[in-house]
Amino acid sequence: MNKKLGILALAVCFSLTSMQMGFAQENYTVFVGYDSWDNEIEKDVGDVTAHIEDPLNLVIYVGNAYPTYVAYVNFTIKHMGNENAPEVFLACIDINNPYAGVEMDIDITDLNGDPIPIGTSLLPGETLEGMITITVLNEVDEDTSYSFGVGLTFSELLSN
Repeated sequence: MNKKLGILALAVCFSLTSMQMGFAQENYTVFVGYDSWDNEIEKDVGDVTAHIEDPLNLVIYVGNAYPTYVAYVNFTIKHMGNENAPEVFLACIDINNPYAGVEMDIDITDLNGDPIPIGTSLLPGETLEGMITITVLNEVDEDTSYSFGVGLTFSELLSN
């Protein structure tokens, strides 16, 4: 069931992304910041890093992972348009990760831990802050490394 929902979510993301490319003339939103940390206190074995690969894609690397390792990445997206730029709406959250649901769980929420709703709007100059929580599942081998991307697609059109 989860696999079917995941495939359906990807199909919706691709459709919305295609629509956004057809209607929006310009990308107004970009990643402008991030911070990463993990759940390790006593034994510092695993690590997590992130970097902005391009303005629309945040790449996350989890190294030396082990079962039950938890890592976090906070991010900030900003509407960079001038005061005449249109309001934009979150159309899709894309996780480019072949390991998701098999070797790790990935949750993207706001800073309070609530899901970021599709349709969230940003006006010029406004920011959206969120958190990515990565939990390595029990099925992985010790000292495993992963890399994946996260993108948030915004559109000038609010889809229902």
